[in-house]
Amino acid sequence: MPLPIIRLELSVEEMRHHVVHALSVHHDSIQKSVDEEVKRFVESGALEHKIQESVRRYLDSAIDEGVRAAISRWVRESPTVKQAVTAAVQDALWKTETD
Repeated sequence: MPLPIIRLELSVEEMRHHVVHALSVHHDSIQKSVDEEVKRFVESGALEHKIQESVRRYLDSAIDEGVRAAISRWVRESPTVKQAVTAAVQDALWKTETD
């Protein structure tokens, strides 16, 4: 029973060796194809568009976070908001006492 397992491991190892050998033989042509595709992608403006899109999304997110934090801080620290909340709570308590 162990022999088929050994053959399978040897077969996989042999295939791996063939793939590595084939890649090393064709390395230059593969590199040339990859370089051409990258150059085409960059020159088409697609990369610039993707970068601008990513920057715009990041800035929108940063601005949203900043605004939320500022509003939250203002709500927590503003004397006017505190007075308005206090008055609303007092009114609500007064109404429940009179009902």
